[in-house]
Amino acid sequence: MGKEYGGKVLLPESVSSAKELTFRYNQNVFTVEFAALEFINPHKIRYAYRLQGFSDEWLYTDSRNRKATFTNLNPGQYTLLVRAAGTTGNGAPSPWRSASASCRPGG
Repeated sequence: MGKEYGGKVLLPESVSSAKELTFRYNQNVFTVEFAALEFINPHKIRYAYRLQGFSDEWLYTDSRNRKATFTNLNPGQYTLLVRAAGTTGNGAPSPWRSASASCRPGG
């Protein structure tokens, strides 16, 4: 955060407080790591994510692989959606909770 890469500061503020991320045309690969706050059974959390504008398909992962990498993005507007679900104290599935963020590859 605040560091310069290739002559540009990519993250002037925390990703969690940023409203939008803008990349240059040649910065078309990025990885996002995510986490859900679950203290009872963190190893049982399941995640689903998709990048709207790139794919409509939800991709699923678990607590061992809490990241998503996107490559070869064309210039455009994208919205990253991430959902997390764990288990309640009695072992029943908890509902999905979601968060979203946008990024726009640009010049």
